[in-house]
Amino acid sequence: MVTADQLKKLGIGAEWVDPLNETFERFGILTKDQQASFIGQCAHESNHFKTLRENLNYKAETLHKLWP
Repeated sequence: MVTADQLKKLGIGAEWVDPLNETFERFGILTKDQQASFIGQCAHESNHFKTLRENLNYKAETLHKLWP
């Protein structure tokens, strides 16, 4: 389980304690290493859990290169 104090040290708001712990339980993210990796990846992708919408500012040319 992650605590509000642990998240605070990472610059992540306490409102994420319950959602993260529920996610850990639901998907079997049980070890400290797994939880740290998950939080790290999510924090990276979401500006420390502050940006919650995907930026869809993609060029059609770039998308076509990725998915012809």
